Amino acid sequence: MLDLVLSIAKLRVGQEAYTLSGVAQSLDDYYTGRGEADGVWLGVGAERLGLDGPVAADDLRAVLAGIAPGTGGLTPDGETLRTHPRRVPGFDLTFKAPKSVSVLYAVSDDPRVQGQIIEAGEAAVRQTVQWLEREAIRVRRGSGDAAYLNDLAARDPEAAEQARVRVLPGRGVVAATFRHRTSRAGDPLLHWHTLIANLVEGPDGRWGAFVHPELYRNVRAAGELFQTALRAELTDRLGLEWRPGRHVPEVAGVPQHLCDQFSKRAAEIEAWLEATGTPNDRAGRQAAVLATRKGKPEVEGERFDADWKLDALAAGWGPADAEALITATAGHTVGFDEVWRLPDTDPDSGAVVDRTVPVEEWIADLGRALTTNDTTFGRPDLVEAIAARIGDGASVATVDRIVAQVLASPQIVPIADGDTQRWTTTDMLAVERRFLATAHDTRSTRTPVDPVAIEYVIADMTLGDDQAAAVRTLTGASDAVSVLVGPAGTGKTFTLDAVRALYQSAGHDVIGVAPSARAAHELATDAHIPAATIHSQLGAWDRGFDRPTARTVLIVDEAAMAGVRELERVLRPVVAAGGRVVLVGDHHQLPEITAGGSFAALATNPEVTVATLTVNRRQHHAWERDALDELRQGHVPAAVAAYQANDRIVVTDDRTAMIDAAVDRWIDAHRNGTVPVLLAGTNELVDAVNQAVRARLLDAGILTDNTEHLAVGERLVMRINDYRAADIDGAEVAVLNGQTATLTGRTDDGGLVVRMDHDDTLVNIEPVYVQAGGVDYAYATTAHRAQGGTWDLAIAVGLDGLYREAGYLVMSRGRQSNWLVVTQPELDRLDGEIGRHDSALPLPVEAPEEVEDLVERRLRASRRKALATTRDPHAATIDWLATTRPLAALEKWAAHASAVDAAATQRLGHHPQVVRDRIARTRHTAEHVAVGQRVKAWDRRNIGTVTALDDPAGTVHVTFVSANGSAARRSLGWGDITIVDPTTPTPRVLDGDTRALVDSLVDRLDHQLENWTGHLAQHGVEPDDAHVYRSAASLAVDRNAAALQAAEPEWLLELLGARPTHDPAATQVWEDAVRDLAAARLRHAVISPAEPTRTDRSSPVWADAGSAVIDARQWLDTNRSIEPAKLVRRDSAELRERGSELDRLLATAPPDVRGLIDRIIGGEALPFDDLDSVLYDALSTRDARRAWIVENWPYVVEAAEIATGLAADAAEMTIDELAL
Repeated sequence: MLDLVLSIAKLRVGQEAYTLSGVAQSLDDYYTGRGEADGVWLGVGAERLGLDGPVAADDLRAVLAGIAPGTGGLTPDGETLRTHPRRVPGFDLTFKAPKSVSVLYAVSDDPRVQGQIIEAGEAAVRQTVQWLEREAIRVRRGSGDAAYLNDLAARDPEAAEQARVRVLPGRGVVAATFRHRTSRAGDPLLHWHTLIANLVEGPDGRWGAFVHPELYRNVRAAGELFQTALRAELTDRLGLEWRPGRHVPEVAGVPQHLCDQFSKRAAEIEAWLEATGTPNDRAGRQAAVLATRKGKPEVEGERFDADWKLDALAAGWGPADAEALITATAGHTVGFDEVWRLPDTDPDSGAVVDRTVPVEEWIADLGRALTTNDTTFGRPDLVEAIAARIGDGASVATVDRIVAQVLASPQIVPIADGDTQRWTTTDMLAVERRFLATAHDTRSTRTPVDPVAIEYVIADMTLGDDQAAAVRTLTGASDAVSVLVGPAGTGKTFTLDAVRALYQSAGHDVIGVAPSARAAHELATDAHIPAATIHSQLGAWDRGFDRPTARTVLIVDEAAMAGVRELERVLRPVVAAGGRVVLVGDHHQLPEITAGGSFAALATNPEVTVATLTVNRRQHHAWERDALDELRQGHVPAAVAAYQANDRIVVTDDRTAMIDAAVDRWIDAHRNGTVPVLLAGTNELVDAVNQAVRARLLDAGILTDNTEHLAVGERLVMRINDYRAADIDGAEVAVLNGQTATLTGRTDDGGLVVRMDHDDTLVNIEPVYVQAGGVDYAYATTAHRAQGGTWDLAIAVGLDGLYREAGYLVMSRGRQSNWLVVTQPELDRLDGEIGRHDSALPLPVEAPEEVEDLVERRLRASRRKALATTRDPHAATIDWLATTRPLAALEKWAAHASAVDAAATQRLGHHPQVVRDRIARTRHTAEHVAVGQRVKAWDRRNIGTVTALDDPAGTVHVTFVSANGSAARRSLGWGDITIVDPTTPTPRVLDGDTRALVDSLVDRLDHQLENWTGHLAQHGVEPDDAHVYRSAASLAVDRNAAALQAAEPEWLLELLGARPTHDPAATQVWEDAVRDLAAARLRHAVISPAEPTRTDRSSPVWADAGSAVIDARQWLDTNRSIEPAKLVRRDSAELRERGSELDRLLATAPPDVRGLIDRIIGGEALPFDDLDSVLYDALSTRDARRAWIVENWPYVVEAAEIATGLAADAAEMTIDELAL
């Protein structure tokens, strides 16, 4: 979806040449009268650098190199350029109009209509870039030097807090946008390339790079905002109306078949994918883009207009139809007060219609949508969801007001989750609270099974020691809810069979549920526990069937894959009836599809009864069992090293070779009589691998009677649950989604006869089942469908969709062996429709990684979910305080708690967090340190190597080597160092004395914390009161300020004016003033935005906030326009001196690059092909030549700027001489 509305890519070295030569060319004779559309500067940063109007090539090249144009090669801070090879020049954001908009533009023969469409798109780009400036452009400031910060904290805690690393708003971007009208195939495709230089001014006036992750985090929301703003602009200008589209809303009245006809580029890609058998996933489409792209950049100066109109007329919808559409439509932009509508079904006609609802009902519906797949959401998620809901379009300013209205709602609760602000809903918190209370409030309320009976059953079964211990823990517990953690291959089902037998012998009714029908069937078949899906069991209870009693023991299998809402609903009635629940799963395997984290919350809680199986009984090789355990625990480098050492990672040259290698291994295993499986991360790759296997089996004659793409002997997987299927004798059987079978024949009516794998039953598959998509090939499957499955040999294909939990799952499916087959990493990520691809040099950060590094990086990434309560245990309390307590009371107690906290910290000598960190370092280092590791002294930046361990003293010997080669050896305590390499070290076994020393050191530190807590208690303060009450006060003010921003009451507009959007600094000043005003109003119980703030001297609100409001208004009035920065420029002597330095540097350039450098410095307008070929050659060599260009390209640009400056000085001198 993202690539269809807004794509983002890092700019590469030299890429501006491509942009200027290829992207800027456009067919706009009708509009500009010049045959080309110049690039245009955008952004506050551009204004600050004095860049306005058309984009000049030299200026664009300069800012991408980090240089302020016109300064003679200096940075905007007035400093000499310092670069490094890992620098990212900038980013290319490509905004694409819906296909129907491009078609309307192409078919219309009215220049005014075409002009309005162009202007609408450019207005939407401007609004979106301004939004990115406010929301996504951030700078990093502060120090990470622990010694400096701790020393400063002892003298001035507030100064120390300000000195820590912080992410702050940037002033705005330096961006150049280029309009483009066609796809590579010559189809109409309006899109705008917006190049954002990696150069931004911070609030302190210093310029530098911005924080890239913030841009990526917001890009999906920006894409939706652009689409929404574009619809609003077009509706306002042309009265267009909108219909649902395949990906985004489309213009109502523009035929879909015409949109399809003008998508030849997409058709080319689809045809190539089908012809080559390449999967239709992102990587496959990238390959198709490269394979089908034109041999040279397209020339947009050629006239496509006439051909477009002729093609449209031939398709039955021409310029007259476009004119009629414009004349007939009368759409209008949705305003703030019109947004609050939800779809509803008309009871009479059954038609879906929109109905107006109260604002809080709309927000509740939005909140449910935002917490469907995760318990929390970020601001970009909120903006994206709101923008996508406004089908008729709205301005970005309107979307901002809606966002403010949502954040003002008492239903939306902030979650403190590291450095990223997230939110959840009160509904989500209530679900979590009920779930956790179901487990915690019913501890020690059930009668354990008789210990004698437990031992009798255990003795009668061949259980392993860990399985027997788990049975004792679960059946001997007195808690209503207990947990069984079953890692892959540990015999979880066999253990549950013993648990069932024990509970049944004690008179309990044991039943089971699972998220999927297949998992429920396997629980019933293998553990002899009657089971159903969670959904069907809840439905039965709701209808009054077999409701739980005090005798009920509910086994929830695969509970780690069930969302918190599902688990809460299924646990509550059992526990309320006096029954028991056993949650079974593994939170290190695949995460929940819906909002989750509930199983992990209980499995990691020391107060909950948890049994863990520890012995892997599946994998035959000891090294493989060890590698899997390393991977499960997050020790990724050790796991990858083990697989490499045993040749289990197979590297191929390209995607086709990867599929061939994986299929070869599958065929060999199949011929040897073993049962193999191929596992892939995407459905598209699964399809491609399935087809490849079938082709090989058909060629070998192993599959026969290939009718309608199904052959006798075919391996099939069922995709639909059918509880009323029949075997060949007519007996009713269940066919379940995920079950596998072999095709043995066909029925007379066109159905299939299959032999089910799990019980060898021959089952008739009805034709209607097949036609509904009920069967698919089973040679390959996805990781999600493989959960719970076991094969002789498992072959994971490709890295797509691979992350830690998925990697652990796919590498644990095979008994005999598990393999990972991958390709050499590919760098290109191209947009399939606009598809431009230049040969600019990849950034060094994009350089091909070693395969083991790439695999490690993929497997380090975790997608484990967490409850909102786990992320922020104080969230509900903070929300309750903010909702129920007056602001003045919150601020008073926060100040009191902070003072007591500071006094206790002064007595302790350290902030308690410093002590907690020392405890964590002591434990982690003692339990993981090893000779050869790289470690960092916690109070310094130095990195050293561990050379020896002295466990009796609780120290390690570390050698530090300085830049000049001198070495120093220090003895440091466990709590004094942090292990930095490896990032996930392997635990070591501690002897009794060492363990006792660790405990002693930790006890001593714990005692310090107890003294600190005791001092707080003497003053009636809880340890977290300062944070909780300060956060509650802040939340109350934030909500009130958001309500004011959303409402925009007249009295506020008179005081401060409308919220500015053109300048992030002005936006911040306005919002700060509104927040000051909101706080003052709350302190004096003025709640409703409709109630004006009096500005006379007798108003207590004005007495509190009037000065801040007046100052803000004066600043806003004074700074209505962006003032250019005062840039330092080199004088002639400095230009010559620096030019000489660069001459010496550039003289080291590779000989065949020197000519290019001379031409750039000489100011020549370079044809794209010249630069393209040079950089392409450098890319191909990947040697010192390439490294020289990547590292020194900014200096080439600086030299060009110096040459320009010297020429300007010379010209000015000539003019002065003539004047004399």
